[in-house]
Amino acid sequence: MIVTEPGTPTRALRPAGTPAATWRCLARRGMLHSECETFDHVVLPPGGSSRHDDPGVEQTVHLVRGDAELLTRDGTRPLAAGDVVLVGATSGAVLQAGPEGTELLVLRVLSSTSRAVLPPRVPELPVHERAIGVPAGPNQERAA
Repeated sequence: MIVTEPGTPTRALRPAGTPAATWRCLARRGMLHSECETFDHVVLPPGGSSRHDDPGVEQTVHLVRGDAELLTRDGTRPLAAGDVVLVGATSGAVLQAGPEGTELLVLRVLSSTSRAVLPPRVPELPVHERAIGVPAGPNQERAA
């Protein structure tokens, strides 16, 4: 996981003809085998929207401030500060900010379909494979 330094600037996203939204990646995956894609802070202006259109990624969205509507194929669901919503990989959901705008924390993880095609993950190397550099001498332990 690569964590963004505090001094890293926030990016303004402004699709043509819309008020600017801001986005800041707080952390992102650093290796292929990480299930977590990104952890983002997003501020949508009043009436701004965010579309989930990545079929390989699922999202957990936490509304920190403001209200919004989640638009899906099944209808519209109102959301308020403190709500958490899970957005499926193929949902095509749109989050529409309310009249005061909306502040979000968004955790994006690989979908189960995407994870299934990755090779098995080994989260930690066995001790005998952890040595870095020169092999340990007869009276030394290998680096951990």
